[in-house]
Amino acid sequence: NAAESVVRLYSASDGATFLGFGVVLDSRGTIITDPDVIGSLKAANAVVTNGSSTKMRILSDNSANGFLYLSPVSTSSTVRFVAGKLSSDSARVGESLVALFGKSALRIASGLVVAVGGELQQKLIYTDFSPDSIYKGLPVINTKGEFVGMSTRVARAYESTAFEPLVPY
Repeated sequence: NAAESVVRLYSASDGATFLGFGVVLDSRGTIITDPDVIGSLKAANAVVTNGSSTKMRILSDNSANGFLYLSPVSTSSTVRFVAGKLSSDSARVGESLVALFGKSALRIASGLVVAVGGELQQKLIYTDFSPDSIYKGLPVINTKGEFVGMSTRVARAYESTAFEPLVPY
């Protein structure tokens, strides 16, 4: 279930300010997100589907390529991380995608890939999602439940409803 691999990221200082989304890459809790989710902060709290939370720190800043990687501050956390499956296939025009969003409760939105391309080495995925449903770090999945892309600063610089293909850490 892809929804179990989506985390909501909140401010580590107050725990209440919603920052955006991330996707769990492995059972150790490595998370990929949009650098704009964290901004100038050094840490964030990751909340998994069952509501448990753990403090995350920056593991690797690859902002130039559109991604930030986080890892748990403590390894003794009781939070159980479920790794998402990244799609090995490139998105295709006409393909159906689902966005997993919602600040407090999981919501979904469906959309189509309307174009693929761009000036990036990894080709941007342009969609017909409503711009109102796009949050920083918003992931999209294909009909097989595999993560295809994420809303990042790099993608949004081209178009508000564009997504950057996810890359493993």
